[in-house]
Amino acid sequence: MSSIEMYRVNKDKVSELHRMYKDGMTLTEIGNITGHTRHTIKKWFVAFGFEYTPPKRKTTAKYNEEIIYEMYKLYVSGLSTLKIGEKFKVSPSTVSRLFTRMGLEMRSNSLNSRKYKVNHDYFEEIDTEEKAYWLGFIYADGYLTTRDGRQMFGVSIASKDRNLLELLNKSLHSDYKIREYKVTGGYKVGVRYSRLIISSEKICNDLQKHGVFKQKTNILLPPKIKREFIRHFIRGYIDGDGSIFKTDNDYGYDWHLSIVGTNELLTYVIEYFFEEGLVQRKTKLEKRKKHHKISYIRYGGNIQLKKILDHIYCDAKLFLERKYNVFKELVEYFERG
Repeated sequence: MSSIEMYRVNKDKVSELHRMYKDGMTLTEIGNITGHTRHTIKKWFVAFGFEYTPPKRKTTAKYNEEIIYEMYKLYVSGLSTLKIGEKFKVSPSTVSRLFTRMGLEMRSNSLNSRKYKVNHDYFEEIDTEEKAYWLGFIYADGYLTTRDGRQMFGVSIASKDRNLLELLNKSLHSDYKIREYKVTGGYKVGVRYSRLIISSEKICNDLQKHGVFKQKTNILLPPKIKREFIRHFIRGYIDGDGSIFKTDNDYGYDWHLSIVGTNELLTYVIEYFFEEGLVQRKTKLEKRKKHHKISYIRYGGNIQLKKILDHIYCDAKLFLERKYNVFKELVEYFERG
């Protein structure tokens, strides 16, 4: 690493990135949050002497039965495949492959994650306002990943909204830890994030059943849920990938709603607003640049917007306080006449 690059980053920053890696995030996921490329992060780990196991497939021919059983003895004692891989300088997937080849029994994901508790069946059916809201929120800000043979789902949001992750943990009857991170590069340098990541094969499978997939950003499709829960799903999605804001005009203020997403998902929102009589005509999909896969929709006009927000916030029990407060300002604006 050049002296210029050394000047731009210090060991404390790289240590924070490495802690994210040890917590189960891939280099790509770390890069998405911090603004660095996975290659840059890997280079920093090497330069500062941090442990890193490249996710490359290694040959298993050189591992005889004696070595594999030595690994398995550590595994039975409770050591994870990640830790075993670090000890023998192989990837966790290689360790799992060796055990499978020898017909050795592996722990289930539920046993691997026994350190923490969670309601694994929470998302089996989307049959309450609460579940519909969290599904929408995870559509926007959640992700699925696999680490050390375990299926996990996570949510990362700005630390100022950490309370929302605490509410999600409460809904899931979970005691998983919410961890804090700071962006160390890119245009969001210095921004602090809170992240909740939960290991549960059942939850991951149920979320996929309801439309949440790995690398979901460009392929999100509308969920198949009962109509009575759609407004709660949309509220959750807006709290993740929407914006409610006001601007000045010559007579006071204008309020606006903007939502980003795939064409299919935004069309789902457009149709719902129109069918519920919240708008007089269907708004158009827009793109910031023609080649972008993600689109956005906008709604304005204080009377129309109040009608939309009244609908999605009516008797709501879950919402992002910061965006809800902008809605309350709109309500107070009308009350003042």
